[in-house]
Amino acid sequence: MKGNNRMNRKWITKKTLEKMGACSEGIEKFEKHFKQISISDLLKWGIKKNDQEIFEYLNWLLVRCMTKKERIKYACYAARLSLPEFVKVFPNDNRPLEAIEAAEVLIKHNTEKNRAAAWSARSAARSTESAESARSAARSAESAESAESAESAWSAAWSARAAAWSAESAAWSARAAARSAESAAESAARYIQIFEFVLKNI
Repeated sequence: MKGNNRMNRKWITKKTLEKMGACSEGIEKFEKHFKQISISDLLKWGIKKNDQEIFEYLNWLLVRCMTKKERIKYACYAARLSLPEFVKVFPNDNRPLEAIEAAEVLIKHNTEKNRAAAWSARSAARSTESAESARSAARSAESAESAESAESAWSAAWSARAAAWSAESAAWSARAAARSAESAAESAARYIQIFEFVLKNI
């Protein structure tokens, strides 16, 4: 994380993970490598490991160490990474982008008006019509792979707005962005891109 900010000074220990409600398997894996470590150093270690399972654990942990504003920023960045996959399948549907943009405005100006606008945009992105169109496309043999990526991108977008209320929604936005990639290697690369963004900007 940047400079000496709050996230950079936060240390992770077994006790920290237990308080967060981490699973026993995750705690056990942590203890194999560390007694305590800063979040920034843990992220750097995870990036070097380049392991999908480790990325999932890091994603879970990160959002639980963030403020509400940081969660939204994290989720918006992740969701934007996946937008190209959505646009390939639904070039005329701007709702995911509008949901992301509304959430980004909320980061800068947390007013009642902007909260209402962001909620409306998120609701539109999550509408039955949007969900069904993505799922219907995913059932098409001709475009199944790209449509599944599009559905993940759509999911990442509306999760970006929900990040204001839920750490899990922020985590889901990053997870969905990674899953929208077309291969395991690209998915891992997307997680790395998200974590590097955190190191530089949050």
